[in-house]
Amino acid sequence: MTFSPSDTVFVEQGDYRPTSVCFAVIGSHIAPTRWAFEAMHLAFPPGAGRSLMCIVNENLDVARNLAIHDWGGAHGDLRSDWIALVPTGAHMRADAIVLAIQSGAPITRIGEAYVLSRDAIAGTKAPWFVDNAWAGGGGALQDLTADLAHEAFGAPRGQETATEETKRSSERSWSDASQLIAIGIPTLGKVGLPWVVNALRVAMPMTCTATLIAAEGHPVATARQRIVNTVLTMATPPAYLLFWGDDNLPPPDGIRLLLETARTRDAPAVSGLYYMKSFPPAQAVMWRNGHMGPLIAGKDFQTGDILEVDGSGLDFVLFKTEALAALPALKFRTVLDYVADRGLVVQTEDAYFWDRWREVHGKGPLVDTRCRVGHYSMFDGGVY
Repeated sequence: MTFSPSDTVFVEQGDYRPTSVCFAVIGSHIAPTRWAFEAMHLAFPPGAGRSLMCIVNENLDVARNLAIHDWGGAHGDLRSDWIALVPTGAHMRADAIVLAIQSGAPITRIGEAYVLSRDAIAGTKAPWFVDNAWAGGGGALQDLTADLAHEAFGAPRGQETATEETKRSSERSWSDASQLIAIGIPTLGKVGLPWVVNALRVAMPMTCTATLIAAEGHPVATARQRIVNTVLTMATPPAYLLFWGDDNLPPPDGIRLLLETARTRDAPAVSGLYYMKSFPPAQAVMWRNGHMGPLIAGKDFQTGDILEVDGSGLDFVLFKTEALAALPALKFRTVLDYVADRGLVVQTEDAYFWDRWREVHGKGPLVDTRCRVGHYSMFDGGVY
């Protein structure tokens, strides 16, 4: 279809340009898990362009100055209007960055976090931070700490009163929350900064909403059991539960891929593909009973295949909640027993779970090998 120049009409031109924000995570390479979950709730101005920066340095002055140096040196389309300098472990309300930007103040302090505009560093040179304080000039400093300190990062603005519609019903509907995915994360309380940065990049499927459920400080079998129990006793259980390990780095579209496979294949359980922390990463964490050794790419499957297996790791698996509800009450157990005629019997919580799963559902999970999940080691910094 073509148009002549006379067919084009321009209305009065405006000067609107969406703002852009660089979110800089700075500080230690290991972050408290609770802070990582809070950071996943962080809000930005509507329509804002976003970029992500990670500066690892235990000295916050050094980390802040390095972040500002790199941000200030960006040119053209890479130039963002604002930078939020958030140390690992620094708590603030989820809308604090939005409030700082909307105020228009060149520089805002929120506890140990700072939000700066480009005006704050115009004509200035490093160091901008000295002795854990702003020393760069560029306008008066606004302090939101006093206004926001009484509320935790991500805390609700008010306490809603339960209504009859939100109270628990004895007749539970599995379709009421068809667009809700619960994300369950077992953790011992610390995560690597690469996990935090990766989590901030993972996108939810269109029209879906996520809720986080963390089980902190438990053995992994107990943590998984508590997460599932929490989901199954919700007033309106979500349609899906995703287990996400605190050392697993899924691709940005990983949740979408698993949900797509679950829906197109009508599958009650779909796992991503990840490997054991070994070099070379030759052992995929999935198995078929009766098949000796690991399933090998190029021989037992091709990358991009969707496989039927008898079991897999549980660190990036999407379940239909109603399928989990059909299992016995005890779903997860790490077995370490001595049996007189067999000797020592060892079974990890994932193997125990899939045995119970197959007893009820007749088969194991699917593995979507399009969803390649990194397996991060905090001990050597490797991703397997």
